[in-house]
Amino acid sequence: MAITVPPLLLITDQQVCPDLNSWLPAALAGGATHLLLRAKGLEDAAYMAQAEELKAILHAAGGSLIVHDRPHLVALLNACGVHMADGQEDLAIIRQRLGAESWLSSSCHDLAGAKRAFAAGVDAVTLSPLFATASHPEAPALGCATFAQWVAELPGPVFALGGVTVENAPQAKTAGAAGVALIRGVCAAEDPTAVCQSLRKLFRPPV
Repeated sequence: MAITVPPLLLITDQQVCPDLNSWLPAALAGGATHLLLRAKGLEDAAYMAQAEELKAILHAAGGSLIVHDRPHLVALLNACGVHMADGQEDLAIIRQRLGAESWLSSSCHDLAGAKRAFAAGVDAVTLSPLFATASHPEAPALGCATFAQWVAELPGPVFALGGVTVENAPQAKTAGAAGVALIRGVCAAEDPTAVCQSLRKLFRPPV
């Protein structure tokens, strides 16, 4: 595996939390280490400019940047890797281009898609939505029983995504999640530091 699977994967959303400075430093202070920069509406030049600004904040805290859906920018940004949306490109080709040392993960919404992603060489997948989520209210929640069944059939780490909170994260862990991926669960929280501390402790308890 290219890098150790983090317990938390922070995901940006320009519509939900446009001001990253209002929550990212606090999240990093709480132990978050990996940020997935999702900015679908930006051209590459604008995306790279924002990514460079975020890298300075991340690296100062020992954090890492993951590019979203733009594998061609990984080397240019010296990012740790890329996360691909479900079915966007051939993951095996991306893995070949990136090499074994770069992070590669993929969004998945069913068991078959997750199996294909791992067969193509991803380091991890997100399965969503585990719980009902405001981001996609039309999407039925998988629920912990289905999530657990799917995780048991997969050969690698799975992040729980969708409606995850500090309160229900223990259910995700019990269902087999290796970590959690969050948008508003952190960026819209009253205390992002406390949220990240709690989730990190849950998935990476002190020895």
